[in-house]
Amino acid sequence: MATFRKRKGPKGNTVWQAQIIRVGYKSQFRTFENKTAAAAWAREVEREMDHGAFIDRSQSEITTLADLLD
Repeated sequence: MATFRKRKGPKGNTVWQAQIIRVGYKSQFRTFENKTAAAAWAREVEREMDHGAFIDRSQSEITTLADLLD
């Protein structure tokens, strides 16, 4: 089950951090502007984990085109 935390964002606004910790998977964290978006993301990731179709995309989300071209 996901955990949600209300935090202060870099611009001083309120953001929500979703955290999923499951045995056999790397911990997943992501920050959203509202709790509804955080809950939707967490449901999707947990559904993929339940069905064995989860692929960790954290590295691909931070890789830029310039990194790939180098």
